[in-house]
Amino acid sequence: MDDTPFVSPLVRRRREGALAKLRFGAPRASPERTQLCARLDAKLLETCASLPAPLQADAQADLRRYGAGQRSFTELFHPPTWTFLQAPALDDEARALAESVQAHGLFLHLWDDHLCDGQLAPTPARLQLGAAAWRRFEADALALAQHRGQTPGVVGEAIARYFAALTGRAAVGDLSAYLERFRDEVAIWTLAPRLVGGPRLAAVVEDFSVAWRLVDDLQDAREDILSGQRSALWWSCGEELRATWEACRRRRSGELRRGQVEPGAWARFEAAVFDEGIVAEALDSVHTLMCTSHGNAVILKYVHIAQEISEMAIGLTPPIPENSP
Repeated sequence: MDDTPFVSPLVRRRREGALAKLRFGAPRASPERTQLCARLDAKLLETCASLPAPLQADAQADLRRYGAGQRSFTELFHPPTWTFLQAPALDDEARALAESVQAHGLFLHLWDDHLCDGQLAPTPARLQLGAAAWRRFEADALALAQHRGQTPGVVGEAIARYFAALTGRAAVGDLSAYLERFRDEVAIWTLAPRLVGGPRLAAVVEDFSVAWRLVDDLQDAREDILSGQRSALWWSCGEELRATWEACRRRRSGELRRGQVEPGAWARFEAAVFDEGIVAEALDSVHTLMCTSHGNAVILKYVHIAQEISEMAIGLTPPIPENSP
């Protein structure tokens, strides 16, 4: 068993300041959501159990420790990205396949990201778990497509969109292009909803996911500055604020410890993005996206998702209109 000390990348993040306090409200718990969450976690543990015996315990331990023991792996993701699976019209086979596809799609997006950017140290168990998860994702997605009368091409297209976004082949020159690339990135999140509910259900998940990206980029401003990541916030800034962003990484006096920004520059930057309306504009976009997602959920009669989105807007954006378009 790997004895390397494990600290989840999600725990290592130091979210401080006014930007870090911007967050979604908490949707009310429900027994149905708790049961679904447990089933999705079980799908990932099945994949851990498919690894060579010497790697299984390490893979299972990594999954369980990712949320620092405070929550399941699936609960790291906001409910609308997986609670669409509470669809009453699915037969048992379609439900099992869709749950596997979504569990592994959510997992792979996070796992690939953290392995590639160095937040998660590569070990044999982690590398093999990622490879096994990809095999399971593709196999079950193809089986689900066949079961739902769809061509295999829809699966290949989603995977291709994801990897094109991940490898940076989609050019980014402004905020709109950045968010379009993210839509490609979450193609492995929107595949299962597309197969079980069509384009409108996929749009429910996709639009909420883009809203989440915007909020996450506001929260992660400090970390993105330190890593050099050009986030939605960076793309929203003019030249002067981008210069302040860069100044946050420079030493002004003495030595900056690893993981620290230059305090004066950071204070100026954080104040400016509020004062100049950049945060307000981002939250307006979040509200619009959540309204669109909510409206499509209402049209599809996914009442539980519409309720979740309304509750998640509390404290972050204006209320979601009951019959939002």
